[in-house]
Amino acid sequence: MAGNQMAATRMATTFPCNNCAGQGKNKIAVGWCDKCMKFLCTPCKKRHQKLKFSSNHSFMPVEDYHIFSLRKERPIMFCRTHPSKVISMYCRFHNHTICDLCKKDITHFNCKTLDINSDGTGARNSFAINDLNQRLRESSLTFGKILKNRNKNLKALDKQKEVIVTQVQTFRENMRKSIEILIKKLLEDVDIDMTDYKTRLQTQIDDLKEKRKAIASHLEMIEELQLVGSNAETVNFIQDCAHIQTRHERYLLSLPESVKDLKLDLSIKESFQKLLNAEKLGGIRLTETEVEIDVPKNTDRTQIPYSAHQLGFDPHLCSPVHVDMDILTVRENEYNNYKTEPCHR
Repeated sequence: MAGNQMAATRMATTFPCNNCAGQGKNKIAVGWCDKCMKFLCTPCKKRHQKLKFSSNHSFMPVEDYHIFSLRKERPIMFCRTHPSKVISMYCRFHNHTICDLCKKDITHFNCKTLDINSDGTGARNSFAINDLNQRLRESSLTFGKILKNRNKNLKALDKQKEVIVTQVQTFRENMRKSIEILIKKLLEDVDIDMTDYKTRLQTQIDDLKEKRKAIASHLEMIEELQLVGSNAETVNFIQDCAHIQTRHERYLLSLPESVKDLKLDLSIKESFQKLLNAEKLGGIRLTETEVEIDVPKNTDRTQIPYSAHQLGFDPHLCSPVHVDMDILTVRENEYNNYKTEPCHR
C-alpha cells in the first residue's frame, strides 16, 4: 500500500522550474537544489552547477523528492536501515519490520518473515497495540502528575523569591534603623569627648594666662623699685618674688608632660568595617526533599519486542522459530546474545 502510494504520488505530481516560472516560461523541473530551495529544469540545473557560488550545491531528483516529502509526512512507513525504502515484511527472528533490501542482506537472508499486508489479520486490535496503548497511557498519566508537581514547584519558587526579596528589604530597613541609632550615639559620644578635650585645653590656657599675668605684674614692680624703691622694699620684694618665680619655673619643667597636641580621628568597630568590606551579605540555601512518584506497575520489566502473534499476524503463520524455543519465553540475556547475529535457519 505504501509503495503504491509513493508510485501514485510520483506519477501524479510534477513541479515547475522556479527560474523559468519567474520569466514567464513553463518548464518541468527535474531536480531540487537543497541549498537554494528551488526546483530546476535541465538547462537551469546545468547553468546552476556552472556558477561559482552554487557549483557545490547538491541536487535531489524529483523522484527522490517525492519520497523525501512522503517520509516527512509518514516516517513510520520507512525502513530504519534503508531510509528510502518502505517497510514490506516482518522478521520473526529479530522481531522488527524490514524492507526488501534488508531481506537480501546477510542479517535477514535466512530469517523467516511475514508479509505485512497479506499476513496481518488484526494489528490494529492486537494484544501488542492494546498493551502498548495501556503502557503509554499509564506513563503519560505519571508524566502528567510529575509535570504538575514540577510546575507547582516552579510557581512556588517565584513565591519563595518574593518572600526572600521582602526579607532582604526588611533586613535593609532594620539595618538602616540600627545604623541610624548607632550613628546618633556615635555623634553624641563625639560631642561628649569634644567637650572633655576642650575643657582640658581651656583649663591649661586659663592657668597659663594667670601665671603669665602674675609675671608681668612682677616685671612692672621691678621697674618701679629700680626707679624709686627703697632698699627695704626691694629686698622684701626679691624674697617674695623669688619664691613665686621658683614655683613658676617648676611648673614650666612639668609642662612637657601635660602640654600635648590633641588630634581627633574616627574609629569604626572592626566588625562593622568587615561588614562594609564584605563581598556578599548572604546567599540562598537550597533544601531538597524527595517527591513521592506513583510509578506504573511493571514499569521496570524487561521488555522483549512483541512477537508476531502479539502483533496480530495470522496465528497459523506464527509457529515458534525453533522447535524447542518460543520467542515469547526467551530470557533477555539469551535474546541479546543472538538478536544481532546473522540467521542461518
